[in-house]
Amino acid sequence: DLSFFFYFIDLLGNEHFKDIITLLNEQLGLSHSKINQIDAALLCFETACRFNPNDDDHWCQRGIMLFLKKQLNEAKECFTKALLINSVNESAMNGLTSCQLVSGHNDKL
Repeated sequence: DLSFFFYFIDLLGNEHFKDIITLLNEQLGLSHSKINQIDAALLCFETACRFNPNDDDHWCQRGIMLFLKKQLNEAKECFTKALLINSVNESAMNGLTSCQLVSGHNDKL
């Protein structure tokens, strides 16, 4: 019986469902990051970004997890995206600066 499958597909188009998925992934990501489960947190923030790509905090949190994994180029992309959405996001500014310092590219500071 494929009725549940089609019901789930219909939910994906529902904005409230997307909001709930985004909120759950944001909270799960924060919980995972607090107990140093970086990979799990990263997956949650990636999902939050996919469901709500206009939220600068999600991009910033994703960038922080990538920074912790030493994936500096990907982290810089996330911090830059967060700053494009919200140019005064201090966490994104700090994250971008940290990436540049760690990678030795501090000429843009």
